[in-house]
Amino acid sequence: MEVKRAKVHMLPTEKQSNIELCGSLLRYSTFRVKSNAMSIFQHLYFTTDELPKFGEWCYSIRGFVGKFGEFENSYENECSKIIATTDPKLKVLNEEGLKGMNELHVLSPYSKAPKSWYNYLPQPSQDFIKAYCEQGGIDEVDVEYECLTSTHTTIVDYSKEPIETEALSEPKCIESRLKVDPIHNTITTHRIVEKKYSIDDIEAYCDKYPNDAELGREIRKLRYKQ
Repeated sequence: MEVKRAKVHMLPTEKQSNIELCGSLLRYSTFRVKSNAMSIFQHLYFTTDELPKFGEWCYSIRGFVGKFGEFENSYENECSKIIATTDPKLKVLNEEGLKGMNELHVLSPYSKAPKSWYNYLPQPSQDFIKAYCEQGGIDEVDVEYECLTSTHTTIVDYSKEPIETEALSEPKCIESRLKVDPIHNTITTHRIVEKKYSIDDIEAYCDKYPNDAELGREIRKLRYKQ
């Protein structure tokens, strides 16, 4: 299993959602009904540092969502790829859609693709959404990814005759993909736990980097106080 750090953004929506912002308070509801006229529904968007490709959904630091390269001033340094969301408007072409899109454009460029050609982007679990509201927001999480492996023979050297090859002794990771529950279309998130270091760990760091003399002196003061 591999995890990647993801940021969680919240934006208002006019559509119904499970998240309601009442003043400065977040409220979780499965009924998707406003508790009062002043509250505003919200959606969540999970982004990573991965550079979005043309046409992929992305979040702009200007506070809006769009397809990368398809809106004005979609600069790379201002956009983050969206990997999951509670917003049902964000859809992507599935395998059937990818195969049929080129043929559709050739036969009738102005025809609309059928709904069956699209899948919703993955979404967080309802447990996460509830925790998000209870905690008043969560800025970052770790998201699970899965590794696609291969046991195929790899080519070692093209210049030799015959070409030398080497069989893999164990599966090799060839691609890392977001882990998505195939039934619920949900991602797996983990809260971020700060790693704590002992004085022994920090002393080992000081030994490895002796030039950081000031840090070393302070750490040794802590050691003497114990």
